[in-house]
Amino acid sequence: TSASDFEDKGRVLLPTIEKLGKSNVKVKVVLSGDIEKIKKLNSKFALNAKILESPARLFIADKKEVIMMMNAENAEEEHGVWLNSPFLIDFFYSLINNSLKGVK
Repeated sequence: TSASDFEDKGRVLLPTIEKLGKSNVKVKVVLSGDIEKIKKLNSKFALNAKILESPARLFIADKKEVIMMMNAENAEEEHGVWLNSPFLIDFFYSLINNSLKGVK
């Protein structure tokens, strides 16, 4: 998602990310948008978010399930699709990880 979208939804997302981190769950955050805003979010919330320019909004859980948002950010309503397909999840996970190689 974008840095702006993450910032807007931070009050919901950050407590969950914090709880997962305390439970030793590995969380990767990938954001698009203004690099300075991403750096500020990283610093303010100790995120270590990676930067990837993509309008995609998705969440991969345990390399087993993915939720993909079907609307662009700032849509009046949000619709998502939940997939539980090992083949597709592996594809999305590999696609994102390959895109992040070499990204600081």
